[in-house]
Amino acid sequence: MPTISPLTRFWLGLDRLPGPAAVEAEWRAVAGGDFDRVQELLLPDPTAADSFPRLDRHGGAYAVVVHGPDDVVGVGEDGERVPLRRSDLVVHRLSVPALLRKLAAVFDLTPDAGPVGGLALTWRVGVDRPTAGYEFPLFLALGQEPPEYRRDVAALVAAAPGPFRLVSPTNRHVRYETSRLLEAHGSTFLALADAVAWTPDGWELTPAGRGWWAGFHAGHVPRPDAAAAVAFFPTPADAGWADVRIAFLDGERVSVRVGTARQAVNYTQMGLADGRNGSANKQWLLLRAFAAEGGRLSWKSPQAGPKNQKRRETLARSLQQYFRIADDPIVLDVDGKSWRTLFALTNDR
Repeated sequence: MPTISPLTRFWLGLDRLPGPAAVEAEWRAVAGGDFDRVQELLLPDPTAADSFPRLDRHGGAYAVVVHGPDDVVGVGEDGERVPLRRSDLVVHRLSVPALLRKLAAVFDLTPDAGPVGGLALTWRVGVDRPTAGYEFPLFLALGQEPPEYRRDVAALVAAAPGPFRLVSPTNRHVRYETSRLLEAHGSTFLALADAVAWTPDGWELTPAGRGWWAGFHAGHVPRPDAAAAVAFFPTPADAGWADVRIAFLDGERVSVRVGTARQAVNYTQMGLADGRNGSANKQWLLLRAFAAEGGRLSWKSPQAGPKNQKRRETLARSLQQYFRIADDPIVLDVDGKSWRTLFALTNDR
């Protein structure tokens, strides 16, 4: 089993350092053993530091004085002088794009990285698509004091059309009012110090991180329920109509498969029952007619009729709602004389 190490000191350092940017010596001091694990996220600035931190005791930083190409010293408030090299003064700044890529990978997101308009220290990380028709963005917010953090969370809540997840290096910014804002919106927060750890093979979620992720899904994504009036089908997020397989089992039930997702449902569970009496509606009968003809209906088909045009449109909408696939599932054939399903459809006979 691979070694799993928390990145606690690194996450604490992101909250502690302004920028976040510092010379290597200060990054090593705050990140400790995490420094070598995250060094790839730190990029050198073109401008050298004009001060150098006191790492051995409290007090103001050393002011950098350059006497010559190879004569650089740090001068303390008390006149103490320490020799420095120019390499000591290279400022290493967190690469936010690199961090966003890392987080998108560890949370298994569709990348959608970029700044959030009007919020200087908040970024989009990516989008979680657990099943078709459900999308939940993940945002990253860095080092602010609690009042400013709450202001930015309020802006996210106002702009987001639905629930989202929010992460920050630690939870030091999050106060009760901020938590209530997120909760009322159906959104949630977790500190990266609790959620993400290091392994020799890369970053991975901690048990707390996996539990947080799964718990959000449990609260926002319906679960398949064989007893439900209209069943929820867990269509994979990237599925299209070519991935859908419907096979009639009898006059009232079908077997549905999309990728690894499978269900046996009746016409009521597909939303194809007549609301007046609970019997199969005209759209279910039309679906059966398509199945009897191998997924294609023309004017020569026994079930052809002028009312089928409107019924086809209604059936298409019902299938789009059930599978949460936006494209039209039934299209006019190239000859212009017949309609065909874009999904595989077979009859029980």
